[in-house]
Amino acid sequence: MLRAISHQTLLDFHLPINTGDSLMRLIREIVQEAQKSGYLTVQAEEQLRQLLVNKYDMEDFTAFIQLQQAVMEERVKQESRELLYTLSSCHTPIPCHQAG
Repeated sequence: MLRAISHQTLLDFHLPINTGDSLMRLIREIVQEAQKSGYLTVQAEEQLRQLLVNKYDMEDFTAFIQLQQAVMEERVKQESRELLYTLSSCHTPIPCHQAG
């Protein structure tokens, strides 16, 4: 027998409430800093990775989506991407051995 699942249950499953360590920065704080500066550092990117494996709330989820959009629209630059391009001897966005 199928059981009705509420919209809130789905949100709770995919976007759990933030119960993380209070000493850890919130996702939205890192996003705000990146949007304000126009730059996402390698350290901030690593903090986001660590935070995203833990539970987070809808506000943090929304902030992360906004950061992804800002990066795609080139309003925020990623230090990690710049380092990749700098280290590439052929200066293409794909590794030299894959460049045609």
